[in-house]
Amino acid sequence: MSTMDSVFEQQQKYDSHSPPNVARDPLSGLPYYNAIELNIRTAHSPADITRVVDAMKEDIGDKKVGLDAEWNILRDSRGIQNGRTKIQWIQLAYRKREGGIQVLLLWV
Repeated sequence: MSTMDSVFEQQQKYDSHSPPNVARDPLSGLPYYNAIELNIRTAHSPADITRVVDAMKEDIGDKKVGLDAEWNILRDSRGIQNGRTKIQWIQLAYRKREGGIQVLLLWV
């Protein structure tokens, strides 16, 4: 039988990948990063999405990928949620081999 690390243990492992003297957010304890240095790429067509995902597979450094998805919430005339649309954006983020952060925005 195997056990999963606690959230605290997972955070410690994550933090161990950042430089030891890096400035950290006082509330979360997470290391800061320079948002200006993010490399953001959008892809709209199926062929373009395939190209950027294939490039990601070759470029990825530590084999960890952040994933997020976005969709719209549908509301009736009273403002009550009554459904949602299909996923419209998939966001992938990873650290490149040379250390920079790559963000892919996939319009699906």
